[in-house]
Amino acid sequence: MRNVYIVISQGNVYRDLVRLGMLRHLLDTVPDIRVILLTQAYAVPEVLDEVRHERVLVARHDMFAIGRWGAYAVMLRQRQKHRVAIDLLLRVESALAPEPPGLARLFHAYPPALVVTTHPQVLWEWDGVGYARRRRVPTAGIIKSWDNVLGHPQARADQIATWGRANYREAMEVERYREAEVRMVGAAPLDRYFTPGVLQPRDAFWRSKGLDPAKPIVLFGTAGAFSGDWDETFMMDLLLEMRRQTPELRDVQIVCRLHPITHLEYFWQYRDRPGVILSFGSYVKTLGWCMTRDEVDDMANLLCHSDLVITPASTLSLEGPVFDTPTIATLFSTVRPDLHERATQAGWLDRHFKPIVANDWLPLARTPEELKGMMLRALADRSWYREGRKALVEEYVTFTDGKSFQRVAAFIDDLANGRPAGSTKRSA
Repeated sequence: MRNVYIVISQGNVYRDLVRLGMLRHLLDTVPDIRVILLTQAYAVPEVLDEVRHERVLVARHDMFAIGRWGAYAVMLRQRQKHRVAIDLLLRVESALAPEPPGLARLFHAYPPALVVTTHPQVLWEWDGVGYARRRRVPTAGIIKSWDNVLGHPQARADQIATWGRANYREAMEVERYREAEVRMVGAAPLDRYFTPGVLQPRDAFWRSKGLDPAKPIVLFGTAGAFSGDWDETFMMDLLLEMRRQTPELRDVQIVCRLHPITHLEYFWQYRDRPGVILSFGSYVKTLGWCMTRDEVDDMANLLCHSDLVITPASTLSLEGPVFDTPTIATLFSTVRPDLHERATQAGWLDRHFKPIVANDWLPLARTPEELKGMMLRALADRSWYREGRKALVEEYVTFTDGKSFQRVAAFIDDLANGRPAGSTKRSA
């Protein structure tokens, strides 16, 4: 029996790998794998019920907070552009990584074939990866989202799985992974978007939400409250003002989709506005925001049946184009323009949005006036920027068969068997 340790420290990863079927598929198709699930949700009843299986053991792993010297080593390694220096600093990191409580005992009872970090961008799982490397246990990383490679993963694993073509190239060009260490598996969080039977008839769907399907519907998605002085409600105020003052937009209805780190209480004031509904996902104790499969399906219908998606450069910039829904990315704030401009430039335009800007794949609104003009154009012509949306999906999603969860499972199985990530045997 091969023992695979999978660390899950965030709710949306739990959604991607458990609720959307990867874990069950791995267990059903690979009978000689036992999964030791390491998570801070080790005592949460709903988690224990959902993952219950004779070959699943749930054990404690707390979200890791790194010390001074470990943080310095990670920061130094992230700045390196040569693989020799990266490997050297990884050895330093491994020496500094503490033993996660109880992991040595688990390693003794269930000798690991592989340790998997499911959110390598952050430090929460750094100790598990570093300790495994010190014990000469192979490690794997599953890149969580399309912007994570350019964020320089902090819990760097030996081999990684990425979404589409863009991330695959970035892993080698930016993170200096070798081709044999990277596998392109597709976007498992989006699998349901491509699954037959998920989409409902448009009219019935919108009526179930209390909206009029005969009138235009705009999906506004927030990006999250990154800091205490970061405001997102200004955009709702702006959209409502545009609706009041612009005859062509008077019938527009607005679905406000809240990002996991957006403050619901800030947007609660809009819940009773005519033609406005709020949308947000569920929560799992200790893991945070975590959509159910039904909620993912609901999101697919929101994206597909909206007439326009407006988002401040969030992942909806990619999800709207999956359904060929006109999508506008906003790059401005009316209440903190200086803060917003700096953060947008550093966090988006200089990183994962750089190819979008260079290739003109999406319309980018830099002022309220530009946004209004773009809204009118997009609502009048759904084909506007269609080729850009298509290119964006091809580059960042790539696989549109709804089977990325199967490729993730194959990636884990192969690495636990000693086959390199770059093997083409089961990559497509």
